[in-house]
Amino acid sequence: MPFWIRSKREQQIRAMIEDPEVDLSVKFTGVLAILAQLQFPIQLSDFRSAIPGHFWSTQVQFHYTSMLGGSVPIFTEFGKEWFYRMNVGKARTHYGSHVVWFAASKDLLPTEGPGGGTFEPPLETPVARFTLCHPFLRDELHDLEGIYLFK
Repeated sequence: MPFWIRSKREQQIRAMIEDPEVDLSVKFTGVLAILAQLQFPIQLSDFRSAIPGHFWSTQVQFHYTSMLGGSVPIFTEFGKEWFYRMNVGKARTHYGSHVVWFAASKDLLPTEGPGGGTFEPPLETPVARFTLCHPFLRDELHDLEGIYLFK
């Protein structure tokens, strides 16, 4: 897709995200649509610059856990990496959660504290892969090789 078409679409989505009349769930879907178009190599600052400033500060929150009790829709290199997530929306909508999962070096994540919680990862953190999770769509894993849908 030519850059100017993608750029115009992103501008339209940004305008929708900033429109106070639009339902939050629709805005969250718009954010995931913008993030789906990021191209590697990328770092966390690319996610930050893709989302309008006020929306980022009021609706985006990062979480980590040092324990796994279930599964997550992303893979990590055993012993070297772990995962964390970016919630789009500080609370679930009545449709569900809009989440982005990241794999990261274990050194990025806090080691002290209760085994999990919120944190602020540095914006210069490189992103090797991420998964977009929408309440109605299949999870999409994005990495250098392409985009994969979870069954």
